[in-house]
Amino acid sequence: TQSRSSAASDVYKRQDINNKERYLHWANSFKLLESFNSFTTINDYANSTFYYKECKKGNRVYSTFSNIPKGFRQYLTTKNNEALTELDLQNSQPTIMFLMWMEALKNKAAGNPKQHISKSYRNKYLEERKDRVNNILGICYMTSNVNEELDTLKKALLNNTFYNDFVDAKNKLGLRNKIEANDRKSIKPSVLKAFYGYCNDVLSPEEQVMKHMYPNFFNWYNGAKHNLHLMSRGDRFHAGGNKLFAWIVQNREANIFIQNFFEDLPKGRFAFPIHDSICCLESERVEIKNRITHCLLYTSPSPRDRT
Repeated sequence: TQSRSSAASDVYKRQDINNKERYLHWANSFKLLESFNSFTTINDYANSTFYYKECKKGNRVYSTFSNIPKGFRQYLTTKNNEALTELDLQNSQPTIMFLMWMEALKNKAAGNPKQHISKSYRNKYLEERKDRVNNILGICYMTSNVNEELDTLKKALLNNTFYNDFVDAKNKLGLRNKIEANDRKSIKPSVLKAFYGYCNDVLSPEEQVMKHMYPNFFNWYNGAKHNLHLMSRGDRFHAGGNKLFAWIVQNREANIFIQNFFEDLPKGRFAFPIHDSICCLESERVEIKNRITHCLLYTSPSPRDRT
């Protein structure tokens, strides 16, 4: 609608013009969205710069909409001027990794530590070695305080304190100067570095914080990265263990937000993925939210292996 278009225009005009790269990205995104307003057929999109592609490494889907600043996406509507909303998974990366770790612990407790965590990978290298990969992901250690740590991490994710807890922990460890961020938004890159940083024998400051907070969780994913790294080097593959682990997590994310979500979605329902979120009609947000929750909690090793 005209009012939403005007609001979107105001958003990009308020961007810092001195930050030329950011400003141009917002300005170009606005012009691109305006051009879509005149489209009436699929061919209009096919003959434009609009794109939609699947990543062969982590199975993520990338599209024109996923590259548009989030500040603009709130103004998107359907051709019938129906308002859209974007529903994302809070603390998506640590939550998905937590579920993978919990699955590994559960399998080990059941006496089946080598049970597959995933039965298919989009990544060709991982798929060809999926038995070795899944065995690596199943390696974990049951220390006396693992249940307490599981509960603590689960509460931090559910109560949305995970990133703030990371800030508190790094300050407590005297790492203020090495990790300067002090709020939830700015600390995220440091957390991602703790998760997906290159495999070294000496821990980075970010890894030190994560190990201090959740030692069993850290030992699981850090051990997986190192074993994947050894496998990769032995095969003379170009990517290190940290990259392989990141692609594995992205593969699980795609199972939730692409395969599982869309495989049973009723025909004609409006929705599209943006990494760890789903854009849908505002009027259907409750139903779609429940569907995302179901896909998250009941994501099995393979989309069609549900019991």
